Amino acid sequence: MLPDPAACILFAVTLSQMFKTKNLSPQQLSAFTALILSIPISAGIWLLRPDWIIALVSLLVTFIGSYFLIRFV
Repeated sequence: MLPDPAACILFAVTLSQMFKTKNLSPQQLSAFTALILSIPISAGIWLLRPDWIIALVSLLVTFIGSYFLIRFV
């Protein structure tokens, strides 16, 4: 199942608008980095075990853990 092309374009435009600011705050940079880490990890978990609840929980745990690790260390 391929993603909707309109959704991909909207995501790209939104992502480019997010970086139009001169500088990113530490919170924004931490959240973006945590998102980059957590999405492939949870997608890989979903591919190994196709249960959306496990994938969602892994996404949340990975995102929150990596956000706090990046933000405060």
